[in-house]
Amino acid sequence: MIVRPEEPGDRDVALAVEKAAFGGDDDIVRIIKEVRDLPGSFAFVAVDDMGVVGHAQFSMVAVGADEVPSLGPIGVRPDRQGGGAGAHGDGAMASGVRTAHLLIR
Repeated sequence: MIVRPEEPGDRDVALAVEKAAFGGDDDIVRIIKEVRDLPGSFAFVAVDDMGVVGHAQFSMVAVGADEVPSLGPIGVRPDRQGGGAGAHGDGAMASGVRTAHLLIR
């Protein structure tokens, strides 16, 4: 499994992963659609031989005078939950967040 930045071709399947992870909740899809194209927003996907199995959306939030990346929502396909897809991505996402934060400053 690899964790990498979301690419344009991942967008629809990433929404499907998030919706399934949250029990079919359409609000999750709406939230992602509202924030994914805002300045500073970015996402990561977890991918294995079956395709995209996880998705993590980040958007910028104000903390005092600073803008910092905020994580959420994050979802893993229900059939892959408990298999390490979420945990595997922690280090890769943390590194990516640090890089992205430096790039958007």
